[in-house]
Amino acid sequence: MDGIGFTTTAARDDGYCPVCNTKNYDRWMLRIEADKERKRREDEETGVIESERREVAERDRQDNCGKDDGTVKYSDGGVYVGGLKDGMPHGLGRMEYGDNDDNAIYYNGRWVDGRHQGKGKKVWWDDIWYEGEWKAGMMHGNGKHHVNDVDILNGRFEEDEFCD
Repeated sequence: MDGIGFTTTAARDDGYCPVCNTKNYDRWMLRIEADKERKRREDEETGVIESERREVAERDRQDNCGKDDGTVKYSDGGVYVGGLKDGMPHGLGRMEYGDNDDNAIYYNGRWVDGRHQGKGKKVWWDDIWYEGEWKAGMMHGNGKHHVNDVDILNGRFEEDEFCD
C-alpha cells in the first residue's frame, strides 16, 4: 500500500506495509490479529446459526410442516443452504452470493419466501456488514451497521434507513 502523501502530522509513511517501512510492523501485526479475531467470531456465529437451523429443521420434520432442507446453486455462482419452501429460501439458511451488483458476500439468518426476514447478518466487501432485524429483504428493526471503522450505526432501522 502506498503512503498517504503530504500530512501535517509527520505520519506520511503510516500507510506503507512493514516491508517498505519497518516502523509499521507492530500496527500491521495488530491489524492481522484483528482480522483473525473477526474471522473466528464469524465462524463461531455460523456454527451457532447452523446448529439452530438443524434444530428447527428437525422440529419441522417432526411436525410434518412440509418444509424441506436443501442446497440451491444459482447460475450467477451463488449457493443457498438451508430451509426451502416451494424452492425458495424459507427458515434458517445461508446464502453465499455469486456475481451481484450489491457486492454482497453472504447472508446468514432467517428467510421468508426468498427474502431476509427476522434476525440475520449480511456481509459485503470491504468489511461492511449489518447484523440485526430484517423485514421484506430490508434492514428493519434494531441492528448494527458497520460501514467502516469510524461509521458504525447502532440502533433502529426502517426500510434500509437509519432512524436513531
